[in-house]
Amino acid sequence: MGSGKSTVGKELKSKLDYSFIDLDSYIEKSSGRAIPEIFTTDGETVFRAMEQRCLTEILTETDANAHLIISLGGGTLTTPACAEMIRNSTLCFYLRAEVQTLMNNLEGTTDRRPLLQGQELKLSIITLMSERSPLYMSTAHHVIDIDGLTFPEVADRIANIVNAGNIH
Repeated sequence: MGSGKSTVGKELKSKLDYSFIDLDSYIEKSSGRAIPEIFTTDGETVFRAMEQRCLTEILTETDANAHLIISLGGGTLTTPACAEMIRNSTLCFYLRAEVQTLMNNLEGTTDRRPLLQGQELKLSIITLMSERSPLYMSTAHHVIDIDGLTFPEVADRIANIVNAGNIH
């Protein structure tokens, strides 16, 4: 959360001429509800099941030769089946950031982020990162340290890796 996955994904779309899907937006469109509403009404367990179903749809309905960028939600990899799909079916990049960078990026957006409700922002980020960072590290094929970089610079680094590896 707050690493710029969606913004970087949109940048990459134009740099690589790939299609782009934001998983959270896909879930909202599929369900007809906003993510905070799903969390409030149904809880995180129901949301994670929806997230897994939507990710499965995206990965199974996409041509194996398609050029597709998927921006995952920050908690997607907490579902083991999702982490396995991403690790085995995609080229995964972990946009790693220090707590202060994430705090700066998340400032003013906590009302739209259910997992940041009810706690002080810094504590929420530290807690989530301590839980999630090992999952991100074990799933990602590449780690991009984003501190001090603009989102276009992050996208450039990813595009360079993709282009150097001739990955399609």
